[in-house]
Amino acid sequence: MKTGKRPPLAGVNAGVDCDPNAIPGVQPSLIETAPSAVPLPTNGSLGTNAAVTVRLWDVAGDSSIPFLQYQFTGSTNWTNATLVLLDGAPYSPSARVSALPTGANHTLVWNTMGDLGAVCTNILVRARAQDFILTGDWSVPVPYPVNTLPPFQLSSGSTNMQMTTNGFQFQVSGLNGTGPIIIFASTNLVDWIPIFTNPTFIGTEPFTDPAATNLPRRFYKASEQ
Repeated sequence: MKTGKRPPLAGVNAGVDCDPNAIPGVQPSLIETAPSAVPLPTNGSLGTNAAVTVRLWDVAGDSSIPFLQYQFTGSTNWTNATLVLLDGAPYSPSARVSALPTGANHTLVWNTMGDLGAVCTNILVRARAQDFILTGDWSVPVPYPVNTLPPFQLSSGSTNMQMTTNGFQFQVSGLNGTGPIIIFASTNLVDWIPIFTNPTFIGTEPFTDPAATNLPRRFYKASEQ
């Protein structure tokens, strides 16, 4: 009579719980990452309704909403930008757009005139994005030139151009501070003489020509050197 050990049953691994009612182990949770955003540089100046291109990234590809802040050069305070459009649709902090793992560009329209007023200056802009759960960090600031001044011109209208007892009055608007202002006058539109020079100025400059009271007609033009 053999007394050797009985061999193990085929298909049954020693030490494994084969209870069909056993609960499988909990799968590790997926790691959520916040989206990233950055404003892209531009070659031109931002105008009164500035189109700013912002690139969004999200590792999981979750749709996100971009936010924008601005800061005047030399300041330490950041201010929320008044955004009016996102990709041509009214901007809303609840309306999300694509944020792909490889990045996706979107266009924000910013009411710069409402936030900054009539200026010709340089600012810093930064962006961040929020998906359904997380909000990303603010991006590295990007410098932008801004010019919300009206076009360079001799302002028309009865209140801007008029003859007074002191002379003919008008205004030069849209001055952006690039150089001195020179006003020229002529009686025949051929021969022009400089009658006024002013240092660099930004905005609107009033002018009165007292010599106009003694002339039947006079023409004017202005330049910013």
